[in-house]
Amino acid sequence: MCAGTIIQFKIPRVVVGEARTFDGELELLRSRGVEVVVLDDQRCVDIAE
Repeated sequence: MCAGTIIQFKIPRVVVGEARTFDGELELLRSRGVEVVVLDDQRCVDIAE
């Protein structure tokens, strides 16, 4: 996910599989009005590790 692109193209909602191994710029997106949904799916964590 690229926070700049999300903001530039005014994408209203982002669904993230997990934010434990890489949290990205979630607070920046939220501060710009983007709805951020973090699923915290263990399968996504397992893939990233």
